[in-house]
Amino acid sequence: MKKLLLYALILLSGAAAMAQRPHDSQRPHASQRPMPVENATLVLTASMGERFVVYVDGDRVNRNPQQQVVVNNLNYELHDIYVVLTSPEDKITMATIRMANRREECRVRFDRKHNRVELILPEQIAQQMQVPNPMERHVMHQPEVHVVQHCSDQEVDQMVAALKNERFDSTREKLAMNYVKNHSLLAAHILRLAQEFDFDSNKKEFLKEAYPYCVDPENYAVVVSCFTFSSDKEAILDFISHR
Repeated sequence: MKKLLLYALILLSGAAAMAQRPHDSQRPHASQRPMPVENATLVLTASMGERFVVYVDGDRVNRNPQQQVVVNNLNYELHDIYVVLTSPEDKITMATIRMANRREECRVRFDRKHNRVELILPEQIAQQMQVPNPMERHVMHQPEVHVVQHCSDQEVDQMVAALKNERFDSTREKLAMNYVKNHSLLAAHILRLAQEFDFDSNKKEFLKEAYPYCVDPENYAVVVSCFTFSSDKEAILDFISHR
């Protein structure tokens, strides 16, 4: 019964969100828009084996809960994405996206610490949340919105270039940690920053300090590839396993 009410909510929410969107006459002129993306694909993948159902604009995509859901035939228009987590717990979140490339990928993660489900989206596709007015339905059923917009590779390129211009690891560490604390970085991005350090001891110190700020900690083991010696790799892997 709980799931039926949840699914009914999604359909009603999608309809309300569509009603709130601006009329075509209020949207930017076609010449002001980015080049349209037609027939694009969005891939949603579980971070730690979570199973979920996806709704796009009120339509259910997958019949049974899965660990990966592929949504085809998306276009330039705004799309409301609802993710209904069924395992390990029943949770729901939503986001509004606009496709920027032919294929975009995001992750679905259950945050055990805060007991919620999160969407980890590329920054370029996340749009202003189109959450319907709570007064239009029961406030107690308002979906939680937990979206993590990670930095793009191009943004990280700029920080990597800045680190290359520094002469000492001590300065690199200050710059890198300030960047990590103020941006949502993937493990792969943190690896790229660590690779700019000269000494392995400084790499280890930086990687340990940066770990709490990583938006996909389940992938953090990738950072050990910046080391040559197995002892350094094992030290970081041991650090991760105790978190």
